[in-house]
Amino acid sequence: MAKSTKYYGGRYARKPNGRFRGRVYAAYRRYEKSWKTEREVRIWIVNTVNAIQDRERQLTSDEIKSARRAINRLPEEVSLETCADFYIRNAKTQYPDLSIDDALSEYFEFKRGDGLKASSIAAMQGYLGRFQRENQGLALQDIKAKSIMNWMNEKELHGLNRTNQIRYLRGFFRWCVKSSYLGADPTAPLSTPKVDQKLPEVLTVEQGRALLEAAEAHDPDICAYIALGCFAGIRVAELRQIRWDDIGAEHVHIRPAVAKIRQQRYVDITQNCRLWMGSYVGSGEVAPDDVSKRMKRLREKAGIVTWPRNGMRHSFATYHLALHQNAPKTAHQLGHTNVNMLYNHYRNLANKKQGDEWFDICPSK
Repeated sequence: MAKSTKYYGGRYARKPNGRFRGRVYAAYRRYEKSWKTEREVRIWIVNTVNAIQDRERQLTSDEIKSARRAINRLPEEVSLETCADFYIRNAKTQYPDLSIDDALSEYFEFKRGDGLKASSIAAMQGYLGRFQRENQGLALQDIKAKSIMNWMNEKELHGLNRTNQIRYLRGFFRWCVKSSYLGADPTAPLSTPKVDQKLPEVLTVEQGRALLEAAEAHDPDICAYIALGCFAGIRVAELRQIRWDDIGAEHVHIRPAVAKIRQQRYVDITQNCRLWMGSYVGSGEVAPDDVSKRMKRLREKAGIVTWPRNGMRHSFATYHLALHQNAPKTAHQLGHTNVNMLYNHYRNLANKKQGDEWFDICPSK
């Protein structure tokens, strides 16, 4: 089904058969109906929302009589509102009989409608999908904190992996509570593990030079991609979306749709980065086809056995800070809003001489 559209307090989406399904949530209930046209479903949403609001604003004569009888039965110091609060806290609410499969399907649809990036949706589906596969068909009401904890222990989820799993599950179950599918979030009692921050691993100057020399000799079309990662510090996820028309004489424009947190920025192009790009200017996207496979082949040719996580960006941050000794400048280039991460992770990982050598890596021609 296509992503849903918010409209007048409800949502609607086009089904595979061409019809439009509308939904309105109110007072622990879900109102849903299918219509032939988008105009019809919009009218239904407006009428449904207005009808619900009218019911909330006006009491029938029977409801007024009932309220009077209730007030007469209560002590003067106890109000109907106090009674209502007590009932809500203590009454057992009837929630819909929904499986985790149906709930997750609706949750993903809801998140797509919120405009999340494809990469964010993919990460969410990865973490929540493995939980769903192990609990397929299970009713939401039967999922408890203990069963979640036992599952994570069986899967040997530890450290950051466990933290991320809890984070995605917590987002899903909180949405279930807000959607009146659950009365409480089963992840609430779970605590996230404390994870020791590891210093970033970086490429040595020799490895960086060997990688670019291998690219120059065997796969020159990928040189610009590597140079922008190593000498401009652009994230791999951003590199895969940057186009040649985003690159100017002195800066690379990271568009909001490309940036990690949807905030545009301009990244300086160093002299050696410009030299690496100069001979290989193209059109369309900077990242060539099959970039992952081609990078793997080049790493093998360069003799790099272990590739550091986010190796190009971390190497840039390390050597740029070592060269310039200017944390705000390096943070600005990376798109960080403060210098704390730089001080905590990248300071003293390299010296000024190594910084000079890193940004002196140039093509042979």
